[in-house]
Amino acid sequence: FFFVVHFPLHPLCWARAVAYTTQLKMGNLRGRVEPQNKSIDRGPLFCISLVAFIALLMILTRSHPNTAPSVQRPAGVQTIVRDRGGADSTKPVAGDDDDANDMPPVAKVEGHEKTDSQEKFAADHLKEHLGAGKKSFAGLMKKLTDYYKEMDGSKAMIDAFQYSYDRKSPEIVYIAEKIARAIQHGLPLTVGMIGSSVAAGHDNCAYDSFENQLERTMKDTFAAVGVNFTVRNAGQGGGCGDSFANQIFCLRQLVGDDVDFTIYTWTYFEAGQQGLGNIHEAFIRWSLLMDRSPAPTLMYAETVKQGTSDLHDRYEKFGYNVMGLSMGVSRHGYKKPKEFWGAKGDGFHTTTRYGESETNQVRKDSLGVMYRNWHPGPLTFQAGADAYAYRLLVAAQEAIVMLEKGGTFPVTPKLTTGSMLGPSKCTDTPATPGNRYWRKSFCDVEEPPNCIDHELPVHGNHQVSYASATDDLNPMFDVFSKQLTEKKNDPSKLIPREERDLPECQHSDFCRGYRADFMTYRLPRMETGFVLMCCVKWGNCGETLVNADFFMDKVPLKKVAVATGYGKEKCVMVQENLGPAQATGGHYYLSVNLTDVTFKDVYISHVIAG
Repeated sequence: FFFVVHFPLHPLCWARAVAYTTQLKMGNLRGRVEPQNKSIDRGPLFCISLVAFIALLMILTRSHPNTAPSVQRPAGVQTIVRDRGGADSTKPVAGDDDDANDMPPVAKVEGHEKTDSQEKFAADHLKEHLGAGKKSFAGLMKKLTDYYKEMDGSKAMIDAFQYSYDRKSPEIVYIAEKIARAIQHGLPLTVGMIGSSVAAGHDNCAYDSFENQLERTMKDTFAAVGVNFTVRNAGQGGGCGDSFANQIFCLRQLVGDDVDFTIYTWTYFEAGQQGLGNIHEAFIRWSLLMDRSPAPTLMYAETVKQGTSDLHDRYEKFGYNVMGLSMGVSRHGYKKPKEFWGAKGDGFHTTTRYGESETNQVRKDSLGVMYRNWHPGPLTFQAGADAYAYRLLVAAQEAIVMLEKGGTFPVTPKLTTGSMLGPSKCTDTPATPGNRYWRKSFCDVEEPPNCIDHELPVHGNHQVSYASATDDLNPMFDVFSKQLTEKKNDPSKLIPREERDLPECQHSDFCRGYRADFMTYRLPRMETGFVLMCCVKWGNCGETLVNADFFMDKVPLKKVAVATGYGKEKCVMVQENLGPAQATGGHYYLSVNLTDVTFKDVYISHVIAG
């Protein structure tokens, strides 16, 4: 290092060394011939002395390296930094560089050498946090365990998960390392949830959703160790025509590439569906390929309907499990009545914990509902949130132990690549009537799919973008529409009547789409070449959209078909796979001509590029 950095900075050294070497070759040393220029003889000594002096200075001023032992990590995991760039926007605005609208860079801390006093301050600060964390985590665990004491305490929460766990389980170790990293470096912890109306919290006040209850339960507890804990709700009701099949392709944009945990819930949409193993494994793997390799969870509105031990065996070491919102309490005392719509109480509690201090009796009673209809009520959401929180607390206590033993964790989370995950168990399904088209290669990728989802809410950046008005690489630049028309539905009214006017009860999900006479989207580099375009389910939009003229770059596409199984007939399979892009930079430009009056009510909601 010293030779490479310092020696080239001194041309005199090079001149003398070259001259000296020349004399070596001429045989002018070792007493045979006396050098004519005595200064040349001193050149190497000058250079060596200079390098040695600088090296000595650097050694003397360096801080001592951290010799604390590293924590053992699960096999098949390494640290990778992905540097990304792009604009943070949910609107269809294109960037100008090759990675436009991709996620922003993973947070990094610039390296620098700390003085002994700084090291001591950091150590004391961490020790203080660990002490506060012990107290905070233990306090919340006791509070939750006492709350379910008539239901076997912690078992009512642990048994909400299909696969049992303890502090030494691989999934808990993986989650514990995430928490330890957050504590050690003051990083946030974020949960991102995708799903249908259950995730959105419909038929309830939004304040009472699973996501909001989980965040309120854990926020102060993690704040005690300097960690900001948040939960992002990307649930979208079924009114827009979406399902798990098209939404999981947009996982990165829906929750953001910076989440630490992902949750998937589409209970009622999965009923009677084939090929769910492909969908579940794709969700797991695409989660793990995101920037912070979030620990994935499948969630069901009642008890677990799907989820195989094969997937758990393969992905447990990455924090994977399956849970049912009411499965734990059902195993420990709750008996779901035959007439369960609107029924209050779980047999031991008549309202939520925060409902106990509610002075409005109507609101208090509402908080005690287990199931509004097929949608869970606040008390069921609380049971599920408590179960998920308890699992985090078990991992948090293990994280404290890791840090107390001197464990060190890189600021940038360890990440996985598709090849490190090994081949998937996904299977090919041809595009035949009644079948959802799928390819094994969808699961065996190195990056999650690319998407732009115009519907709301979204918490991350889109990777696909609407073509820029200044992008002269666009082969349809002269004909495509520079301005778009937006259409969005009214706010959801799926809130209990007595609570409908409360600001905190308003839902954040909206059907939204954009249209123009001639639309062009810029697609990033793809691995599989699978392309879908979807419209908002206002009328039979998919059956209408399939009759439009599509172009890839400038080439007309002839085999466009309605994509069976991707939402409620709202998506069109533009192409199953693609050849090399005609435009430069490896990008494609997908265009659709909606000029004819028959397409006036077609508003594009998604463009997916796998």
